[in-house]
Amino acid sequence: MNMIKLVELKRLEASRNISIKELRSGNVRVNVHVSNKVKSFVKDGDDYILTIVIHVDYVGLGYILAEFDVHIDKSHGEKAFSEWRSSGKVPEKLMNMALSVIYSAPVIDLMIVSKVMNLPPPIPLRVSIGKPGGEKSSTSNIGVM
Repeated sequence: MNMIKLVELKRLEASRNISIKELRSGNVRVNVHVSNKVKSFVKDGDDYILTIVIHVDYVGLGYILAEFDVHIDKSHGEKAFSEWRSSGKVPEKLMNMALSVIYSAPVIDLMIVSKVMNLPPPIPLRVSIGKPGGEKSSTSNIGVM
Protein backbone atom coordinates (compact mmCIF):
# COMPACT_ATOMS: atom_id res chain seq x y z
CA MET A 1 0.00 0.00 0.00
CA ASN A 2 1.33 3.43 -0.96
CA MET A 3 1.45 5.98 1.85
CA ILE A 4 1.05 8.95 -0.53
CA LYS A 5 -2.47 9.25 -1.89
CA LEU A 6 -2.24 12.47 -3.88
CA VAL A 7 0.13 15.31 -4.73
CA GLU A 8 -1.42 18.57 -5.82
CA LEU A 9 0.12 21.82 -6.96
CA LYS A 10 -1.39 24.40 -4.63
CA ARG A 11 0.48 27.59 -5.57
CA LEU A 12 2.78 28.68 -8.37
CA GLU A 13 4.70 31.93 -8.74
CA ALA A 14 7.36 32.91 -11.28
CA SER A 15 9.36 36.02 -12.07
CA ARG A 16 12.08 36.99 -14.55
CA ASN A 17 14.20 40.02 -13.66
CA ILE A 18 15.95 40.67 -16.99
CA SER A 19 14.77 41.11 -20.57
CA ILE A 20 14.68 38.23 -23.03
CA LYS A 21 17.19 40.15 -25.16
CA GLU A 22 19.68 40.23 -22.27
CA LEU A 23 19.04 36.56 -21.50
CA ARG A 24 19.64 35.51 -25.11
CA SER A 25 22.79 37.65 -25.45
CA GLY A 26 24.78 34.78 -23.97
CA ASN A 27 26.54 37.08 -21.52
CA VAL A 28 24.42 35.90 -18.60
CA ARG A 29 25.75 33.30 -16.18
CA VAL A 30 23.03 30.88 -15.16
CA ASN A 31 23.21 29.65 -11.57
CA VAL A 32 20.22 27.48 -10.68
CA HIS A 33 19.61 26.61 -7.03
CA VAL A 34 16.70 24.33 -6.12
CA SER A 35 15.64 24.10 -2.49
CA ASN A 36 12.62 22.80 -0.67
CA LYS A 37 11.15 23.38 2.73
CA VAL A 38 8.32 21.87 4.73
CA LYS A 39 5.79 24.65 5.23
CA SER A 40 3.25 22.71 7.29
CA PHE A 41 2.01 19.28 8.29
CA VAL A 42 -1.66 19.09 9.28
CA LYS A 43 -4.39 16.54 9.92
CA ASP A 44 -7.35 16.83 7.54
CA GLY A 45 -10.12 14.36 8.33
CA ASP A 46 -8.62 10.89 7.95
CA ASP A 47 -5.67 12.16 5.91
CA TYR A 48 -2.57 14.14 6.71
CA ILE A 49 -1.31 16.91 4.44
CA LEU A 50 2.38 17.73 4.17
CA THR A 51 2.95 21.07 2.40
CA ILE A 52 6.30 21.38 0.67
CA VAL A 53 7.54 24.58 -0.97
CA ILE A 54 10.05 24.26 -3.80
CA HIS A 55 12.03 27.35 -4.69
CA VAL A 56 14.05 27.46 -7.91
CA ASP A 57 16.36 30.47 -7.76
CA TYR A 58 18.00 31.68 -10.95
CA VAL A 59 20.52 33.94 -9.24
CA GLY A 60 20.17 37.42 -10.72
CA LEU A 61 17.67 36.22 -13.35
CA GLY A 62 14.45 35.30 -11.54
CA TYR A 63 12.74 32.52 -9.65
CA ILE A 64 9.99 29.91 -9.65
CA LEU A 65 8.19 29.07 -6.42
CA ALA A 66 5.82 26.10 -6.21
CA GLU A 67 3.85 24.85 -3.23
CA PHE A 68 2.69 21.23 -3.21
CA ASP A 69 0.24 19.50 -0.87
CA VAL A 70 1.19 15.86 -0.34
CA HIS A 71 -1.78 13.85 0.99
CA ILE A 72 -0.69 10.95 3.21
CA ASP A 73 -2.94 8.11 4.31
CA LYS A 74 -3.96 7.76 7.95
CA SER A 75 -1.95 4.61 8.71
CA HIS A 76 1.37 6.25 7.80
CA GLY A 77 0.43 9.81 8.63
CA GLU A 78 -0.32 9.34 12.34
CA LYS A 79 3.19 8.30 13.32
CA ALA A 80 4.86 10.87 11.03
CA PHE A 81 2.58 13.65 12.30
CA SER A 82 3.35 12.71 15.91
CA GLU A 83 7.10 12.85 15.19
CA TRP A 84 6.65 16.21 13.39
CA ARG A 85 4.83 17.68 16.41
CA SER A 86 7.41 16.49 18.92
CA SER A 87 10.65 17.15 17.00
CA GLY A 88 9.71 19.50 14.16
CA LYS A 89 11.13 16.99 11.67
CA VAL A 90 9.34 14.92 9.07
CA PRO A 91 10.59 11.30 9.13
CA GLU A 92 13.31 10.89 6.51
CA LYS A 93 11.56 7.98 4.76
CA LEU A 94 8.37 10.01 4.28
CA MET A 95 10.28 13.12 3.16
CA ASN A 96 12.30 11.12 0.63
CA MET A 97 9.15 9.49 -0.73
CA ALA A 98 7.31 12.83 -0.95
CA LEU A 99 10.23 14.45 -2.79
CA SER A 100 10.55 11.47 -5.14
CA VAL A 101 6.86 11.73 -6.05
CA ILE A 102 7.09 15.51 -6.53
CA TYR A 103 10.26 15.29 -8.63
CA SER A 104 9.03 12.36 -10.73
CA ALA A 105 5.98 14.09 -12.24
CA PRO A 106 4.93 17.53 -10.91
CA VAL A 107 8.41 18.99 -11.48
CA ILE A 108 7.57 18.70 -15.19
CA ASP A 109 5.16 21.60 -14.54
CA LEU A 110 8.10 23.67 -13.31
CA MET A 111 10.00 22.88 -16.50
CA ILE A 112 7.04 24.11 -18.57
CA VAL A 113 6.83 27.30 -16.48
CA SER A 114 10.57 27.89 -16.94
CA LYS A 115 10.11 27.63 -20.71
CA VAL A 116 7.16 30.05 -20.71
CA MET A 117 9.18 32.51 -18.59
CA ASN A 118 12.26 32.10 -20.85
CA LEU A 119 14.32 30.77 -17.96
CA PRO A 120 16.59 27.71 -18.11
CA PRO A 121 15.04 24.41 -16.96
CA PRO A 122 15.41 23.78 -13.20
CA ILE A 123 17.82 20.88 -13.61
CA PRO A 124 19.99 19.18 -12.46
CA LEU A 125 17.79 18.48 -9.49
CA ARG A 126 20.20 19.19 -6.67
CA VAL A 127 18.09 20.18 -3.70
CA SER A 128 18.66 21.49 -0.19
CA ILE A 129 16.20 20.18 2.34
CA GLY A 130 15.18 22.98 4.69
CA LYS A 131 14.00 22.65 8.26
CA PRO A 132 11.22 24.83 9.67
CA GLY A 133 12.77 28.19 10.52
CA GLY A 134 15.03 28.28 7.48
CA GLU A 135 17.88 25.99 8.59
CA LYS A 136 19.24 23.56 6.00
CA SER A 137 19.50 19.95 7.09
CA SER A 138 20.99 18.22 4.06
CA THR A 139 21.68 18.44 0.36
CA SER A 140 21.19 15.62 -2.10
CA ASN A 141 20.76 14.82 -5.75
CA ILE A 142 17.26 13.64 -6.53
CA GLY A 143 16.89 11.37 -9.55
CA VAL A 144 13.80 11.53 -11.72
CA MET A 145 11.99 8.21 -11.74
